[in-house]
Amino acid sequence: MDGAKLAVIDKATAALERWGALHDGSVQLINNFGNVLQRLPALAQPRNYDGLASPQKLQAAVQAAQALSLNNVLTRLHAIMDDLGAVVRQQERFALDAAGALGQNSDACLAGTPVSSTLAPAQMVEAIEDAWFMCRDELCLKAAIVSELSPGMAPNEFEPLRQIFCACVNVGDGRPSVLALRQAAACG
Repeated sequence: MDGAKLAVIDKATAALERWGALHDGSVQLINNFGNVLQRLPALAQPRNYDGLASPQKLQAAVQAAQALSLNNVLTRLHAIMDDLGAVVRQQERFALDAAGALGQNSDACLAGTPVSSTLAPAQMVEAIEDAWFMCRDELCLKAAIVSELSPGMAPNEFEPLRQIFCACVNVGDGRPSVLALRQAAACG
């Protein structure tokens, strides 16, 4: 396989792997947010502090710690969203690089001729573009969900958002573009 084409495939595959790692981290954080959110109603009940020394002070301190925890989780989640955005911008550049590696005046027959045991140049470009589009769409969905998160939301409002966020509906290991990129990188 041509070195430029292989380099683009390797970079695009690495970006997908980075996306997956960041997604896993974001899922952990959104689950942490939900765990803290579910504890808040019980922590707001004064009767849960009866019999303890300085129950009002203790309750205020515990609630302040939980509010700080929620804020920290949201801050880290926003940082991961920024990192996911950086991956999507990289993928856009890789899609342009892939199209450039194919060449401006490529013969249709040459574009359909496999450059490796798995991908023809046109398929390479399409797979890289598809990966970019899938991650871009997933980023938009995740960003919309994160913008809805609030320490004041009810746990039953949070749960459907958490499920959609964690599902990663636009990007999956079984998608043909993802499989094609990984297979081409492995064969390169």
